[in-house]
Amino acid sequence: MAAVRTRIETASSLAEVYRATVDIASHLVGGDACDLFVDRDGTLEREARSAPEAAAPSDDQSVAELTHQSGTALRIDDVGRDDRFDVESDYRSFLTVPLGSYGVLQCRHRDPGAFDERALGLAVVFGGYVARELDERTGGTPGASADVRSVTSAASLLELADVMVVALDRDGRITFANRETRETLGYDEDVLVGRDWFDTCLPEECRAAVHDVFERVMAGEIDAVGRYESRVVTAEGEVRVVEWHNTVLHDADGTVTGTLSCGLDVTGREERERELGAPWKRYRTLLQAAPDPIFVADAETGEIIEVNEAAEAFRGQPREEIVGRHQRELHPPEAETAYCDLFERHIAEGGTKRRLPDGSPIYAVTADGDRIPVEISVETIELDGQTVVYGIFRDISEQLAYERALTGINEAAGDLFEVGPPSEIAERIVETVTDVLDLTGAVVYFVDEDEGCLCPVAYGPSEAVDVICEPPVFEPGESIAWQVFVDGETAVFDDVRAAEDVYNPETPIRSEIIVPLGEYGVLMVGETETAAFDERAVDLVEILGSTAGVALERAEHEQHLEKRTHQLERRTRQLERAESINTHIRDVARAVVQSTTRREVERAVCAELVETDSFAFAWIGTVDPVDDRLEPRAWAGEGREYLDCVSLSLDDASAEPSVRTALTGEPTVVENTATDMAREAWRSAALRLDLHAVMSVPLVYQETLLGVLTIYSTSQSAFSGILPSVLTELGDLIAHAITAIERKQALLANHATELDFEIRDRGCLFLRFTQETGCVIELEGIVPQSDDSSLVFVRVRNGSAGELLDAAEATSAIESARLIESDDESLVQLRFVEPFIASVLADQGISVRNISADGDACRVTVGVPPSFDIRRAVDVVSNTYPNSQLVAKRERTPSADAVEALPRRVLEKLTPRQREVLEVAYLRGYFDSPKKASGEELAAEFDFSPSAFHRHIRAAERKLFETVFENETAVSQDDPSPD
Repeated sequence: MAAVRTRIETASSLAEVYRATVDIASHLVGGDACDLFVDRDGTLEREARSAPEAAAPSDDQSVAELTHQSGTALRIDDVGRDDRFDVESDYRSFLTVPLGSYGVLQCRHRDPGAFDERALGLAVVFGGYVARELDERTGGTPGASADVRSVTSAASLLELADVMVVALDRDGRITFANRETRETLGYDEDVLVGRDWFDTCLPEECRAAVHDVFERVMAGEIDAVGRYESRVVTAEGEVRVVEWHNTVLHDADGTVTGTLSCGLDVTGREERERELGAPWKRYRTLLQAAPDPIFVADAETGEIIEVNEAAEAFRGQPREEIVGRHQRELHPPEAETAYCDLFERHIAEGGTKRRLPDGSPIYAVTADGDRIPVEISVETIELDGQTVVYGIFRDISEQLAYERALTGINEAAGDLFEVGPPSEIAERIVETVTDVLDLTGAVVYFVDEDEGCLCPVAYGPSEAVDVICEPPVFEPGESIAWQVFVDGETAVFDDVRAAEDVYNPETPIRSEIIVPLGEYGVLMVGETETAAFDERAVDLVEILGSTAGVALERAEHEQHLEKRTHQLERRTRQLERAESINTHIRDVARAVVQSTTRREVERAVCAELVETDSFAFAWIGTVDPVDDRLEPRAWAGEGREYLDCVSLSLDDASAEPSVRTALTGEPTVVENTATDMAREAWRSAALRLDLHAVMSVPLVYQETLLGVLTIYSTSQSAFSGILPSVLTELGDLIAHAITAIERKQALLANHATELDFEIRDRGCLFLRFTQETGCVIELEGIVPQSDDSSLVFVRVRNGSAGELLDAAEATSAIESARLIESDDESLVQLRFVEPFIASVLADQGISVRNISADGDACRVTVGVPPSFDIRRAVDVVSNTYPNSQLVAKRERTPSADAVEALPRRVLEKLTPRQREVLEVAYLRGYFDSPKKASGEELAAEFDFSPSAFHRHIRAAERKLFETVFENETAVSQDDPSPD
């Protein structure tokens, strides 16, 4: 204290006095923070503070208030263990002294037991001085009474102090000596005041040296020694050893006026060290330097003979009250025998122990009766022939709490792998944080991949939610949590409000740990106090986070496996069902192949489908062109009445599935007929017959709708998996079968309906060729080829065959064009590689009788068998060439003469290849005389040898002659007349 009075007395304002007071007090007594409270109308208010800038004021004013009310100083070794106060503070040790009626000076330290009696004495004297200074500055009667109170209070406290307090003037005379000083030196009250300290209280052999140092300090030549040991002599001449703490006093001008010293009688310690000798002194030096509490006991008697300062703080007692006790008194009295046995075993075995032989923890007991779990390390040594035991006590409360928490986390980790989906894992994580780790609150965030943000999925406990409110959703880049998720690194904050990317700068959460949960999200743990988490807490939360990440990954994998298993099971059921259906489909296909008429096909399909348990009702209908509705042609199963009570009109807005398919040409599937019943009346009719699912399949061939197959099931979602595709393929098969049957019937029919069409659509090549060349063309013949192309022979009239050839070769639909005859009516061969009017009609079972075209229109005459729907033939032509119309219809009556059937019977006996060769040869003029095409030329066109060509010709001729002569014989037998 180089210039205490100068700084305070020269302060220009009360605020500067307050500021100087806390600064000087912090220097005098030490401590991490000093505060000065001033009485404002009966309420203490903090006016000055000396502490590290980063520290925030603590809620610890209740200690100062008690001091102000009582007018007495307080020294508290651990405020957390003092029942008089309910204080949540970062500080453990408190030292408070009254400043008269003006207020209170309070010093605090983070460690327990930081202030001793000497510090209290200095603080009291300094507090009295400050009170007098405040009284002089404020003036008035209240000030005077305050000064008296402060001086009286200071003197009273120094009288009661358990340490020696001595004040000397600059001449070395005693100006104050408290009760402890008088009792230690053996003098009555008022005897010492006014005497020379050095002549009265110091041994003669050291008097001159100490006095010389004092004079040099008074002269300002050297600084006072803050702490040292020296000998004093009592009134009876006994020499004692005192450990002193000295402070130099100055007046307002900075002139040294004397000293204030606090001392502690350590004579007993000196005597013991002297008895133990040099080895003990070395060990005692090491003992005092050790940070852990150390109790030294006699190995034979168990009596404690020495302790260090850490042991004093641990017990909450000065060494004088500990030394001389038996070591068993350091432990709970109810287990005295167990701890005596432990002492003996420990001496014999050495090492470190934290549990009694029965497995229970070892506890040490403080002077206040608190039980603290400890770990004791023992070392036995010999010092000057005496066997002593060093017992190093380590408070393992936090370690045991850590171990309990770690055990709880391990148990919780096992539970995390047993719970179900990720949401349940998140709930269990929050429970573990709040129950096992005993933390204020926790939130688990999962990343929402669809929304691209972090969403809270579990948080708690409920009382924490009341404080911090509902956790927010974090968008990318807008919070610390998002950064932790992206970086995959834990973030720890002593005060999250000071963090750069904090989401809410006013958050009630102060301390925070954010741990990544792999690729799934983050775990946020918070406390409302600053600097609440130590390294162990962070480790525990990280362990929990790592375990949770693995558990989430495992849960996701199990969910995937479970989903996959369900999919496979569902797929297996579908395949089994599909296999069962496929068996019936094969039966359907077999019935279709064996059917000879369209009606047989339709009836067989419906009957076979309802044989399976999957389908309850099936029917096939065709579009009635007159009424514009579906007309049922065949059905099977329980549901005929359904067709009578539903509308099958193509104009119905709430279309039945079969109508919808007829309109769109696409399959229609309804998985549940019970939905949308109010808007679609057919659904109610279906449910009344227990029909819960329906599928309609179009019967389409070459883009022409032949009908609709509709199937009903009593099970919802019956038409799922691969079944729709199977039934769609079945529809294609039925359509092909119907077309094949109708083709065959068309070929076998000896009478038909002939239709004449006029086509004015530019898409018709015959019309386009005539318009481009100005010629007239007429079909001579069509020879289908094995590669799906067609050889078309046309006669060219009133025009140039060369121009037609040029126009044909420029068209992608024609691969080649060649001139066969080049007279007035040239014959041209065209190889069509794309569908054209004749091939489209032939695919539908409609035979082309004639095609002719001029610049106005292309005229087509077709033959439709009796079983064929004429409307369908019209649709085929109009769909292919929209700008076309039917101009004539006539019935072709059969001839009674059997000879008229001869060409058909001849052609039936020829193979497709023989017919193709014979027809091309005929059209190319092979049979003309002279021949217009040789056998070698025709063989080259067919890409085989001349001999093969001649074999086909001879075989065709033989079959022709056989048929002619057989027919001639038959005719002769039927009509024997020579005519």
